[in-house]
Amino acid sequence: MKDLYLDGLIDKDSYKVDYERLQKELAQAAYAAANQKTISPLVDKIMDDDDFVNTYLTLPREQKRELWQSLIQRIELGRPPKERGKSYKDIRIFLY
Repeated sequence: MKDLYLDGLIDKDSYKVDYERLQKELAQAAYAAANQKTISPLVDKIMDDDDFVNTYLTLPREQKRELWQSLIQRIELGRPPKERGKSYKDIRIFLY
């Protein structure tokens, strides 16, 4: 972009507008990259395993918890059932 301005192919106002837009996009990309959830090596290994079920079943409880916490962002429950002791019907799971 700087070369375009120096070569006279764009004017100073266009340069400023494009520069500010690109700086804003760069800042947004940097923010998104910094806030991206990282996958632990353990979770990565489990997800790449051909025998996922058996690998999962042999994991200790803490590692199973780590796996689910790395995948699930939040769980929302709908209205509680009318009868006590009954299970929820409306459950929404949000993944990362």
